[in-house]
Amino acid sequence: MSGAEHNPGGRTGADRRASAEPVYRLAIAAQHAVPYQVPLYRALHADARVEEMVFLLSREGVDRVRHPDLATGLAAWDLPLLDGYNHAFLANWSWNEFSPVISRINPGLLTALPRGRYDAALISGYSYLSSLFGVWACRLSGTKCFLRAEADLGNPDGGFLRRFKERHLARYLRSFDAVFYSCQANRDYWRHYGVPAEKLFFLPSSTDLPRFAALLPHKAARRAEVRKRLGIPSDAVVMVQSAILQPRKRPEDVLRAFLAVEKDHPQAWFLVLGDGPLMAALRAQVGRHGSRRVVFVGYLNQQSLADHLLAADFLVLASVYDPTPKVLHEAAALGLPALVSDGVGTAGDFIQQEINGLIVKTGAVQALSAAMAVLFARAKLRRKLSSGALAQSQIWSPQAGVEALVAALESGAPGKNR
Repeated sequence: MSGAEHNPGGRTGADRRASAEPVYRLAIAAQHAVPYQVPLYRALHADARVEEMVFLLSREGVDRVRHPDLATGLAAWDLPLLDGYNHAFLANWSWNEFSPVISRINPGLLTALPRGRYDAALISGYSYLSSLFGVWACRLSGTKCFLRAEADLGNPDGGFLRRFKERHLARYLRSFDAVFYSCQANRDYWRHYGVPAEKLFFLPSSTDLPRFAALLPHKAARRAEVRKRLGIPSDAVVMVQSAILQPRKRPEDVLRAFLAVEKDHPQAWFLVLGDGPLMAALRAQVGRHGSRRVVFVGYLNQQSLADHLLAADFLVLASVYDPTPKVLHEAAALGLPALVSDGVGTAGDFIQQEINGLIVKTGAVQALSAAMAVLFARAKLRRKLSSGALAQSQIWSPQAGVEALVAALESGAPGKNR
């Protein structure tokens, strides 16, 4: 095992054990450090009921940021991802960190989990070898084994992988004492594969709420700076899309819908954040149309991404398959309403129609265009939806995830380490 345990603040284990409340020792096998999961780890660290240890199975995100659909990446996320919680790195023996099954090969889990005498271990994802190592280590040491993975039944991919899952996944899922779902569509996925209802716990996808709250008082200045730099008028109504520009995100639908309403809404602008294999085709389509109000920005790091979201008035996502898009929660924390397709997994519960956003059918470009027109034209509706987005972001919080984990730890008979 490489790396050292890290306890940068908060209550120590001795402080917690001195309290009257039981203290649960929880290990987390995390594929790597990402800005969307670290807030949960910090919330666990601050909670007196839990002693956490996060085993990071790769240095991805800390030393580098890459994506299989992007030709270039980033040196690292520009946020501190290793502060505020206990963690250790486990050596990854993989020769291809983007390939299914072999992306994470961390035999160190087989000794680290039993050695720590944890009450439970949370495995993030199930499609790589180290998840199996985690299950084995839990079973050998009498430790409860939890699973968190974000998927839903809307995945259009079929073939061998789908047939393999239909035949074998249910049997594998019986290895887990608790399974966490991030939205109703994710819950339906687990039920489809045979996970009993009593083993399911709601652990919402959330974001770093304090970080985004600290940005809100500076919204006007950051909004003005970004718009001036990009040549967007201060009084424009700006729609933003932030995504890897790949087929399942359906960015062509979003662009077609915008170009259809652009001429009738001279104040409408479209800010495209992200990169990917469809970038060239999208740029060509804009060129053929002659639009001057579509701005391509490219792939952004986290702090710059937040500034560009602040420059917008609403978010749009038209994916055919997108279980829990994290930008939806980031945008909501900044007060942006969302226009989403029903292919977005969280569309059914995070988005509430005409309260914090609008929902249209996936692939219905005309309906998407009509909804855009409504948001471009109705400032009062945008303000209402903005308030709803802020309120919803506070409900789906890291602390809600802590409560789900504690509930799972308290359920059933305690493991031998208690």
